[in-house]
Amino acid sequence: MTATNHTAPHPEPTPRRALVLFAHGARNPEWAEPLRYAQSVLSERLPDHTVTVAFLEFLSPTLTEAVMELAPTHSEIVIVPWFVAEGGIYSATYPSWSTIWLHATRRSNSLVFRQLAPSNR
Repeated sequence: MTATNHTAPHPEPTPRRALVLFAHGARNPEWAEPLRYAQSVLSERLPDHTVTVAFLEFLSPTLTEAVMELAPTHSEIVIVPWFVAEGGIYSATYPSWSTIWLHATRRSNSLVFRQLAPSNR
């Protein structure tokens, strides 16, 4: 009589998802406290997501740094623009981040970004 191996196949790992709250930044680090509060609230309400922050300038991490840190261990990264107002260099240089949501999905060894909401420009 031969023994039969009845081990169940290993299920695919659950995709790891992340949210990056992306804000402008300021020279005064206290400016980021409301954003960090939102990060803690979202972390509690979305326990299956990693929630982090990123900044356009002045504060760390930058958006690139945040995404590069998450990319090796997360299959999906949603970038949530958290800009308070448009004006000055912001409106001249960047699309309307307040209405664009970017979604990054791991494909092989790269991340694919898709726009989830249309820009009003």
